[in-house]
Order: sequence, then C-alpha cells, then structure tokens
Amino acid sequence: MTESLDNLWQKLAEFDIVSGRRPGILNESAPWYVKLISAASGWVAAVFFVTFVGAMLGQILDNSAVTLVCGAIVLITAHMTLRRNDEGFVTHLGLALSLTGQALIAWVIVRNFSENATLCCALIAAFEFALVALMPNYLHRIFSTVLALCFLYVTITFDRDLSAIRFDYYHSLLVALFMFVAASLWFNELQHRTASAAFEASAWGVTITLLIVESFAIFQPIVEASNALAANFFGLNPTTITELLLTAVFVWVTLKLIDGLSPVSSRVKNAAIAGALVIGLLAVKAPGIGVGMMLILIGHHHQNLVLKGFGAIALLVYISRYYYLMDKTLMYKAGVLMALGLGLLGARMLILNVARKAQ
Repeated sequence: MTESLDNLWQKLAEFDIVSGRRPGILNESAPWYVKLISAASGWVAAVFFVTFVGAMLGQILDNSAVTLVCGAIVLITAHMTLRRNDEGFVTHLGLALSLTGQALIAWVIVRNFSENATLCCALIAAFEFALVALMPNYLHRIFSTVLALCFLYVTITFDRDLSAIRFDYYHSLLVALFMFVAASLWFNELQHRTASAAFEASAWGVTITLLIVESFAIFQPIVEASNALAANFFGLNPTTITELLLTAVFVWVTLKLIDGLSPVSSRVKNAAIAGALVIGLLAVKAPGIGVGMMLILIGHHHQNLVLKGFGAIALLVYISRYYYLMDKTLMYKAGVLMALGLGLLGARMLILNVARKAQ
C-alpha cells in the first residue's frame, strides 16, 4: 500500500503536479496526553532499571571486559525493543536502555584510553556513527548523529588533553562541511523514498550539530583572542574564513534550489545568486545569518515548517547577537534597524514584481 502510494506520488512529481514529501496516511492514534504518559512511564521504568543495573554492577565496573559485555547486552536488548516501532512506552524504554548501554561502553573507552582524551573522543564518535546505521529508530538516529559529530568536532579542534579549543581553520572547514552535509541530506531525503526516514533523521542530526557548533563558536568570548592570533591567512581570521566557506555552500544551495524549480530565466537566476552573495558577505560581519537563511530556504522548499522555524529562530538569534554587540550609539543602531526594514520591504516588492511578470 505504502509503496504504491510512493510510486504514484513520484509520478505526479515528475509532471510537476505535486511537490515536496508525500503526506502521511491519516490513521487513528492515541491522544497526545496518552502518548506523553506512556513516554514518561517508559523513562521512569528505565530509571528504575538503570538504578538496579548500577547497584548490581557497582562492584564490577572496574572490570572493563564485564562492563563491555553488559553494555553490549543492553544495547542488543534496546535494538530488539526499538524494532517494534511503537510510539509510546516501548520506544522510550528502548531509548533509555540504549543510553544505558552507550554509557557503559563509553565508560570502558574512557577508562582504558584516559591518557589520550582525543583518542577517547574519536572512538566514541566511531561508536555513535555505528549506532546511527544499526539502531532502527528515528529519534535514536538523531541523537546518535548529534553525539557522533560533536565528538568528532572535539577530536579535531581541541587539544590532546581537551584543556583548550583551537578556533583555527580546522574549525572553519568542519563547520562548512557540516553545512554542506546537512543540505545534501535534506536534498537526498526527497529522492530516496524508501529510506526517507533515515535520511531525514540524519539530516536533523547534522542540522542540530551545525547550529550547536556555529553558536558555540560565535558566542564564545575567546574567539576574538583566537582570531587576533590566527590572522595570518591573507589577513583573514578563522571567523571570516568560516563565513566565506559558508557563503560558498549557501550559493551552492541556492543554485540547487533554482535547478529544482520550473525553468527560470537567467535574469532571475543571476539575481538569486547575487542575493546569496550579499547575504554571505553580510554574514562576515554578522556571523550565522547564512546558516539561518539556508535552513529557511530548504524548509520552504521541503514544506517543512519545523525546519523553517529552526532557521527563523537561528536567524533572529544571530542578528540579535550582532545588534547587541555593536559598539555604536542607540541612534546608529536605530538607523541600522530602519535600513534593514526598508531593505526587507524592498526585497518583498521586488519578489512580488518578478512573480507577477512570470505569470
């Protein structure tokens, strides 16, 4: 039934009759408060189980082999539980069991490789990447993807003993890579209907990690000092390099979105590219707005209101941060807000004019 509906939707999409993802089949489900109580019950049961396991294993946590075996058994149990694809008690119980197994295995890694903190982070990242592929659950894939990428980021950008972070060009390359991977996953999510849920979960994980890493870098006070010390690549500091790389990814996303639309004139295409470049250059002064704009564009293209909401919130936060840190008078800031409002009104009038001519 589902495969036939997917094939029908794909054929309609080929003739430009429909766009975006196929709507789900309406079915009778429990009210939200029943699901909430079931989910809470699953976590409460899991807490009691973890407490029981902790009391039983308290004496044997010093034995890495036994702890590793226990962690593997708990993870296998969680995998079998999550395969039932239940939205209530069972799923959340499986998630909690999986977190318990992950904690046990992470404890073994930290205990045996504590002298090399970056190696610990690399091993945990590899372990989480394996769980992304193995665990058959949407929320679990999101969580594991975020953990895997965060530990990968720490492995590459932190010192060996994790005592300090280096906001150097490795950070710039990683942020641009996360943005590119997130956009690619969102685009491929529509093309691979059979694995749509897996692509979407991975895309959400990379998107959340991108927002975490970008926000962490932007709101850290040590970035300024790091930029001052590292300004040796054509006079550009790491933050500027990051935003320029993100601009390149943003232009690629814009071109990808234009190519997926109906045939457009070269004039419209050039205007879109110019707009993307302007936003990218503005992001050099106000870091982060390119990421927010990309999420809004992809969310609009996918008809994904949640993704658009994430992008809008990120955009507002990054613009507010830039406005708050401006070392200018209130009159100057008010002028900036007025210019921004007039620019948005002008952009809206231009878009409406182009759309009217296209019709």
